[in-house]
Amino acid sequence: MSATNLIDESLSYSLQELLEEKSLKDISVQDITSKSKVSRATFYRHFKDKFDLVNWIYDTMSDKISKRYYSNNNFRQLSNDSIKMMYQKKNFFKKIFEYEGQNSFTNYYRKTAMEYTINQYTTKLGIKTLDTELTYLAEFNVAGLTQATKKWVINGYKESPEEMAEILMDNLSEKEKKIFSQTETKK
Repeated sequence: MSATNLIDESLSYSLQELLEEKSLKDISVQDITSKSKVSRATFYRHFKDKFDLVNWIYDTMSDKISKRYYSNNNFRQLSNDSIKMMYQKKNFFKKIFEYEGQNSFTNYYRKTAMEYTINQYTTKLGIKTLDTELTYLAEFNVAGLTQATKKWVINGYKESPEEMAEILMDNLSEKEKKIFSQTETKK
């Protein structure tokens, strides 16, 4: 593992440990660097702020799942595995979803889900850009997905990961189910 990866992992681990004790709002970069024994200057060479670190942690977790999905083109399994990941890291996701305000994880989650959805639409439909109808369909789906997932996390994971993944999948429109089940179209 490279020195950069070791530093990133150390900062990640430190933030996750701190989230066991307090809210994201109450954690400073100084808290993270003290716990990880990494200088503030080094922290800022790797991340813009603590929110950038939160997003990096999420991206790192999600990348492992996404790579499996792209190899077998199974959107249902991607959804299921993503929800299981959040369930396995319950406290981390609860704390980061609870933070409201500028740089919130909710906004980042919505942004990455929208990017993913647009990529799937364009790839599977063989188009370069979305028309108005597809844009609204994507925005509607992503807003619902984001809020439903956030509510599930903040309310204490009342449904099992399998039940929640099924709820999310069942609530896709028929048009989206069709798009997500398609194989890639050549442009």
